[in-house]
Amino acid sequence: MSGKLASEYPSWKKLQEIYDTERSKIVLKDLFAQDPQRFSKFSKEYNSPSGPDVTLLVNLSKNLITEPVLTTLLSPIREAKVEEYRDKMFSGAHINTPEDRAVLHVALRNFGDFQI
Repeated sequence: MSGKLASEYPSWKKLQEIYDTERSKIVLKDLFAQDPQRFSKFSKEYNSPSGPDVTLLVNLSKNLITEPVLTTLLSPIREAKVEEYRDKMFSGAHINTPEDRAVLHVALRNFGDFQI
């Protein structure tokens, strides 16, 4: 990984600009009034690998967030290649550069048939 702080990425600066200009104008009640589909746009339900009866609802609709904010919020994650490093971690790649070894935290919590 690059070792950069999130605040060092250009997209973080863009996010800060959006916050500085839009924050005082955002009224949550108005966001729901303007968009009846706000809940479905800003929430997602995830099923657990342990079974369909275990779910997690992530609901961002009741937060002061807009579509441009959400899009920009994900940009530093992509710039830092978090998804790429996540995949490498799950595959057992050597991503722990100070210790020159794999990061196997996930292996300690692997109670399924998935081999790491």
